[in-house]
Amino acid sequence: MGQRFNDDRRQEILKKINNYINDNNFPPSIREISKMMNVVSSSTAATYVNRLIKDGYLKKQGNRSRALEITPKGLEMIGESSVDNNLIPVIGTVAAGQPITAEEDIEGYFPLPEDISYPSDELFMLKIQGNSMIGIGINDGDEIIVHRQNSANNGQIVVAMTEDNEATVKRFYQEDDHIRLHPENESMEDLIYPTVTILGVVISLYRPVLF
Repeated sequence: MGQRFNDDRRQEILKKINNYINDNNFPPSIREISKMMNVVSSSTAATYVNRLIKDGYLKKQGNRSRALEITPKGLEMIGESSVDNNLIPVIGTVAAGQPITAEEDIEGYFPLPEDISYPSDELFMLKIQGNSMIGIGINDGDEIIVHRQNSANNGQIVVAMTEDNEATVKRFYQEDDHIRLHPENESMEDLIYPTVTILGVVISLYRPVLF
């Protein structure tokens, strides 16, 4: 790769990946990147991608073939604003089993689906960890789109922050003097808290392509 991998080459690859994501709502595979770059070997495309990941322009989630995200640094490289009205910030992982600490560090951006009417600055995206919501089809590894709001109606699926500053995804119920967070998994019990902080209501689900 050597001297040929300069800023112009980085921009070219990042723009093609970004255009693919905007057109398809999911990232390209390494094989598709090699076609976009007109290189014969997929290993060459993989080398380009790994270099972009190392340099902080791309981020890869897990070992799936379609797991690339363009970082804020990468978006800046190609002249795209990280607060683009068509991009939803991706904020790491949230538990749908045992709660885990939520850290609002933006890890990347996801194209705003056409069928969602909310503006992107009212939304964020999280990756699910755990199986407590499998009864309604939210599985471990799925990604959810959440509308930012600090209140919810009984029965809505929420991202809630507990008194221990841990975030979890559950069905919300306000009952008398406590909050009940209900897992959609028959093997798990409800979580009872005197109070929680609602971070948002789940409005959509994205399941990354597995092949």
